[in-house]
Amino acid sequence: MTLFVRSFGTGPDVVLLHGWGFHGGVWDELAETLAGWGRRVHVVDLPGHGHSPVPVTPLEVDGLAEAVRATVPVGAAWVGWSLGGMVALAAAIRYPDEVSALVLIGASPCFVRGPDWPAAVAPELLSEFGRGLTEDWRATLQRFLALQARAVAGQIVRCLRTSMFALPPNPAALAAGLTVLQETDLRSRLSAVICPTLVLLGERDTLVPAAVAADLARLRPDWRIRCLSGAGHLPFLTHRAEVLSALTEHLDGLR
Repeated sequence: MTLFVRSFGTGPDVVLLHGWGFHGGVWDELAETLAGWGRRVHVVDLPGHGHSPVPVTPLEVDGLAEAVRATVPVGAAWVGWSLGGMVALAAAIRYPDEVSALVLIGASPCFVRGPDWPAAVAPELLSEFGRGLTEDWRATLQRFLALQARAVAGQIVRCLRTSMFALPPNPAALAAGLTVLQETDLRSRLSAVICPTLVLLGERDTLVPAAVAADLARLRPDWRIRCLSGAGHLPFLTHRAEVLSALTEHLDGLR
């Protein structure tokens, strides 16, 4: 399966992966800035999202990582937001010699709350989204967007909604992606990540709570973990200057 990728700019390769229900267009402003700062940027549409085809069978997180890996240059830095962060993390685990750096934005190795993982989403919420997809997937996406858009200006929310429904995801791909978020737990595999890793969390994020920073630090004390004050689940839009500063500092350290 060949995914749709927009590549532009010159310099070290950077892969950008969007979150559930969106497409690569969510990165437009950040991608253009990175390209202007001397990066070769590759903006990927995940399977069944944007312009990318729907897979013949639903893909688990490792299959999503493989699909992206087959499309982007070896040795790139991978930057993933939300579901895209989980895919990027899976790639760094499976192909440690092919990912030069990892940046997770509003992402976690396990999105669902459990007795030993309290800083995550209640499983009931994702189950509600699953039921909603079968009844009215558009309304479910609207609700999911509303959850992410807390602490976000109304104009940004309107632009996101327009962008999302201009290239709506395939409902089957939505269901598969939600299953990935519900069932994936990469915590036991984190030791396989050997590249420099940066985690950016939003102080007011309700989907990936900032409190997960302490749990991540216990699992990987070598990772750089930063919480952005006042940010929610969309810091690359609401706190773009801070995200760009942290991102470029992390990537510049590779040179």
